Amino acid sequence: MLVLLLPLWAVGMFGRNLWTPDEPREAAIALAMARDGLAAVPMHAGEPFCEKPPLTYWAAAPFLDPARPSPALARLPNLAYALAGAAAVAALAWAAGGALAAAVAAVAWGTLGMALQTEVWCATDAPLMAGVAVALAGLFRGLHAAPGGAKLGWYLLAHAGLLMGFFSKNAVAWMVPGLAFAGIVLWERRWRELARWELHLGWVPQLAAIGPWVLAVAGQPDGGQLLKVFFVDNLLGRFVQLDGVAYGEGHRNWPGKYLLQFPLFCLPWTLALAAAAVRGWGAVRGGDPAIPAVERSAWRFAVAGALPFVLLLSLSRTARGLYIAPAMPLVAVLLGLWAARWWPRPGRAERWAWHGTVALIAAVALLAPPVVAWLWRLDGRPWWPGLALLPVGMALALLCLDRARRSWDARPAAAAWFLAAALVTGLLAPVTRALPVVNRWRDLEPIASGVALAARGAPLALWQPDETLHALLEWHGVAIPPRLDELDELATALADPRQLLLVRIENGPGAVEWLEHYHRLVVVEKLGHPHGRRYAVMGHPRR
Repeated sequence: MLVLLLPLWAVGMFGRNLWTPDEPREAAIALAMARDGLAAVPMHAGEPFCEKPPLTYWAAAPFLDPARPSPALARLPNLAYALAGAAAVAALAWAAGGALAAAVAAVAWGTLGMALQTEVWCATDAPLMAGVAVALAGLFRGLHAAPGGAKLGWYLLAHAGLLMGFFSKNAVAWMVPGLAFAGIVLWERRWRELARWELHLGWVPQLAAIGPWVLAVAGQPDGGQLLKVFFVDNLLGRFVQLDGVAYGEGHRNWPGKYLLQFPLFCLPWTLALAAAAVRGWGAVRGGDPAIPAVERSAWRFAVAGALPFVLLLSLSRTARGLYIAPAMPLVAVLLGLWAARWWPRPGRAERWAWHGTVALIAAVALLAPPVVAWLWRLDGRPWWPGLALLPVGMALALLCLDRARRSWDARPAAAAWFLAAALVTGLLAPVTRALPVVNRWRDLEPIASGVALAARGAPLALWQPDETLHALLEWHGVAIPPRLDELDELATALADPRQLLLVRIENGPGAVEWLEHYHRLVVVEKLGHPHGRRYAVMGHPRR
């Protein structure tokens, strides 16, 4: 299965530049650590950045050359995270459902829409999701292992995953594993498991790693405030309103949002997950005597971890698609268990989900050529070169779908392989042809180069810049001009007739129009792409 997933991961991780949101900032922080040395507190634009602990930046920094940083190398650790997660979900599914369950779970891990986006994105969510997957596998396997060395080994693996998740994105990494383990203990009345020494021994190395880092943060100037930002503002502030914390203003939520969006996050396996939910109801209730106890326990474990987490996110005050990523390992496991149990003896739900998923993948393959052609025309290019290789990819995808359809009844494992191959081949060709266009729209390097040339010796300042602008200048080695955030700072700067301002161009009326109207400034130069992020260099009419 990795033969299928590696090309998909490689295109997403290594075939593009840094894209907004988040990637320029995350890469710039890692670059700062590569330049200045690994530190307990991540730094961005010269200021402490305490939204997340530093594992993501520690892992990427050794691969970055401060003189010539590479986006592909900044994402290189993502490949390790993706492989670790695939191995973890396969290990969990194998223990409960066998080889077919493990294979389907691993494929789902690499192709679920939100999981794939998380795996290839340069951000803290990739190691978070991998750490959660490792922790879940260790907890479930440890729960069912014999006391002694085997149980200890699996529980130590769980603690390693929890530690990885903590250093990626704080204690939020413990939510899904904690809910899953507490839920299965309560559901199956395994109270004695809570007293196992094998379960708790792993806290010693965890505390041995977390404690020194906390002390190092506390030893910084304003260390108490930094710890508050780490553990209160950016943890509780995601779920509830805190005084003086505006974290959620840019990512507002409304009750039930995640529940409604969840089917989109699980594409293209949404119909399969719906069938698994129908079948899972009987599995978790214990009504089917044909289901072994360990398999039924795995169903309960996955439901206990995923469902309360999604409900909790639906009630929180902040919302971003990536926040659902910790639930994706359990979604992959559920799909694997469903396939192993009911593909060999399909009922109406399985046939409905199978044919619907085949039709969805076929639609992706058939719609790819016109979509890519439209992108190339929108970019002002002749549309026909964009179609190169697409017929080959489409033909391979349809051939694999036909083989999957023919294999389903007699060889379900082969059907799973061909279905995954159809999805990957149907995606790879259009993605590789669309990437040059989208990369051009999302590429920030021309903006950084333009900033270096725009001033031409005149003083340049940034008017209320966003974090992306700071990040792209730092990433490309451009000296960061002073920033202006207040009106009195703006008035003082504009007293110099040579003063230039770098301002973001919004989609609607914004700062550019306001500066033109109230301060009589004019646009000297525009930087960026019409279909991407844009900035304007503004100055007095006569310089």
